[in-house]
Amino acid sequence: FFFFIIVKKFAQDRIAPLVKTMDANAEMDASVLQGLFEQGLLSIELGPEYGGTGSSFFSTILVVEELAKVDPAVALLCELQNTITNKLFITYGTEEQKRTYLPRLTGSFCLSEAGSGSDAFALKTRADKKEDYYVINGSKMWISFAEQAGVFFVMANANPSLGYKGITCFIVDRGTEGLHVGKKEDKLGIRATSTCPVTFENVKVPKTNILGQLGEGYKYAIGILNVGRIGIAAQVTMYPKAGRIAATAPRRKHRVVVIGDPLLRRYATCQGLVSETLWRDCRGSSGPLTTTPCYSSMWALMIL
Repeated sequence: FFFFIIVKKFAQDRIAPLVKTMDANAEMDASVLQGLFEQGLLSIELGPEYGGTGSSFFSTILVVEELAKVDPAVALLCELQNTITNKLFITYGTEEQKRTYLPRLTGSFCLSEAGSGSDAFALKTRADKKEDYYVINGSKMWISFAEQAGVFFVMANANPSLGYKGITCFIVDRGTEGLHVGKKEDKLGIRATSTCPVTFENVKVPKTNILGQLGEGYKYAIGILNVGRIGIAAQVTMYPKAGRIAATAPRRKHRVVVIGDPLLRRYATCQGLVSETLWRDCRGSSGPLTTTPCYSSMWALMIL
């Protein structure tokens, strides 16, 4: 319980004042990233031997929810680091890999490609085996947090003749020659978390940087993304609450006047608030809409 009080205070004191600036600049403030590391929020489930707190997956979800109330971009970073980067290392990494990368570096998961469509495993990135290393060539799209990541998990096919069963996960350090992070996308939202293309031009990766087993990458991707989706869902459940806190205080809305009318008298405002309130109060209800408690709250908001 005390841990979550600390998380809430960190979110309110260290993140909230910077949200607008980070969103406008499309950049995560360095102090926020440093604070996340200092508070242990990027190593929640890691054991003490790897610099973590040894907490549960459920704790990760609760932290993500708390951060999402303040800034979805920071919540996304926390979610990606804990449910994908750390989980990949802990589940499939060697002891040497864990000691090298945990918990000092943020990571990016490189799977999606422009030409793959809905079949992510139809990827074109290749890893050609040489002596004791592989040479990776290809490109990835829409890679979250690529601008700040210190390490990349790259899904590349090391044996195209086997189809998706040739896909292998490689650990590639940011400073590796031939790895290029492109211009970040000018996104509509969650702007403080960068989304960029990443290209690989004759990138040499030692075979010791294979994560897990050769040809097992597609299995790792399926499993880890299923875990990550739970974290994404945790963020989404908090967005209505965050919006409600920021936008539904009746007294404030009555005081704000737009073109001669209180804000809550404006149709567009009421429509949005009614929709949000309806969703919030009706979720989980099995009865008809007209008999649910949300019906009265919907009308109460409409006549404000």
